[in-house]
Amino acid sequence: MPDPITLNLTHPVFESITLTLVPGTKNPGRVARQRLTTALRQLPLPRPVKGWQVRRVPGTPQLAYDLIPPAPTPPTDAPLLAVNEAWDLTYALETLPAVEDAEPSFIVIQDAEPVIASDSAPPAAAAAPRGFESCVDDQAPLTVDPRELDWSARLVDAPCAWQLEPPPTGKRKGEGIRVGHPDSGYLLHPELCDEAQGLSKRIVTQWERDFVDRDQGALNPGGHHGLSTASVIISSEITGRIVGIAPAAELTPLRVTKPHAFGIPAPILFGSGARALRDAIRFAVNEADCHVISISLGWFANESLHEAVREAEAKNVIVCAAAGNYTGIVIWPAAYPEALAVAGCNAQRRPWSGSARGAQVGVSGPAENVWVPAFRTDGAPTQAMSSGTSFAVATVAGVAALWLAYHGRATLLERYQGQFTLTDVFRYILGSSSDPFAGGVGTNFGAGIVNARRVLKAPLPTLAQLQTALPAVPRATAMPASPLATIASVFPDIPIEELRTRLAIIMNVSDTELDAHLANVEDEVIFHLVTDPALRAQILGVVPGPVTRGADTVAPAAVPPIPAALAANPLSGRLRSRVG
Repeated sequence: MPDPITLNLTHPVFESITLTLVPGTKNPGRVARQRLTTALRQLPLPRPVKGWQVRRVPGTPQLAYDLIPPAPTPPTDAPLLAVNEAWDLTYALETLPAVEDAEPSFIVIQDAEPVIASDSAPPAAAAAPRGFESCVDDQAPLTVDPRELDWSARLVDAPCAWQLEPPPTGKRKGEGIRVGHPDSGYLLHPELCDEAQGLSKRIVTQWERDFVDRDQGALNPGGHHGLSTASVIISSEITGRIVGIAPAAELTPLRVTKPHAFGIPAPILFGSGARALRDAIRFAVNEADCHVISISLGWFANESLHEAVREAEAKNVIVCAAAGNYTGIVIWPAAYPEALAVAGCNAQRRPWSGSARGAQVGVSGPAENVWVPAFRTDGAPTQAMSSGTSFAVATVAGVAALWLAYHGRATLLERYQGQFTLTDVFRYILGSSSDPFAGGVGTNFGAGIVNARRVLKAPLPTLAQLQTALPAVPRATAMPASPLATIASVFPDIPIEELRTRLAIIMNVSDTELDAHLANVEDEVIFHLVTDPALRAQILGVVPGPVTRGADTVAPAAVPPIPAALAANPLSGRLRSRVG
């Protein structure tokens, strides 16, 4: 099986370009199409320029358009534009009148740790540790047995959280809260579906959508990953054995990925791009009336996606996103300040070795050997273990649903009166209620391991407390002062002068030449650094392969020798239109 770090976020395929026109543009749809035609004719592209779709970005003013190329044609099935051609087209568009911005979107490989399903029955859940189910103390178990089907819920104290008596305006178990779930869709399974009803009453089929094939429903044969992560958030209390964190919450499945045929053997892979997730987030907020969004995927930065996350947070939807698996950096949208980035731990309260870590992480949750729904080889439903920050973020999203239901979302909105978003308040609560790791991990894993009971019991902060604890300008993020600063924001744990040195080496330029070579191409530089494993390893100063840092955070290894292939084809040689 290939190393996960050599697959995740790699093999980008051009998906579309988001074109934003300047304010006041008349007939923007026609102008967008004209600008696309002009730019295509300016470039020496070997393929035809016809057949493109110009589609207004949903949920935005009529100034943003997706420029979508024709589908690949047999027998090659090659995308219309190669990666370098897509960047050339983006730059060409930016030079044209009435164009404010152009940004490409690419589909990349997403990893999903394989679900190892045995044809034998999983072990029965063992008896709970004495004193835990009675909930007489205020301490979640220090460790749990990962062979128990409910270990991850018990580690975060969810069963005791359910027993707390809510205020008069509140409810237990996430009742009345709707979670948007952009993922691979879902499958029917007793852990998620009540047998008497076919579907659990808490799967909101009215609003399920497929943003890949543009279909109404999200139920599909490739929905294994979505089924797994959904079962961590909610669960069937009639037929299921796996315990969802917020079993009474509602869930809206939104399909944003499709299987990726990489080859056998390989991890479970799917391909996804920013465009589908962006549209799913806006749909969840503006049409499906979701209160929490749980995102178990991610890739490199995309401003169109970032804008959707900003809008969701401003409308008091709590966006929880996975920090990433085997990436070496916190991926997007988790890395955006408006989202809550979630890293992973194991049953012994130590970091999961595959978890991304970094200054952007807000909190951690169970990620290693989490029990999820699976199917035996004969198709019979069963349970199996899987790993990934996908399950950590689903856990935290479930806790967010518990918290909103416990206090009553309307009550929370009235209390904070728009001065702080519910994400602000929830982040503050996590900072004071999370459990420590077993051993020091610094700040790279956020406030600690989420504790559902302590989240619910924590006093709601006053406006004065929030004003003291949170930044003065929480929403308006200032633009970095230079291209190097933009790149440094992606790698916050690397000192900027060290980052400068590493960039100069892989671009094959001197330190004094670096700034000129980065001018106006910083987004493309970040794209290559994230999607090329060799470049990623050089910039992070680590050898490619799974993360194996153990319990404590340690200093990164020395930068490995630059590979011959990278030395022969430096990064500066890939920046085709703006460098040289």
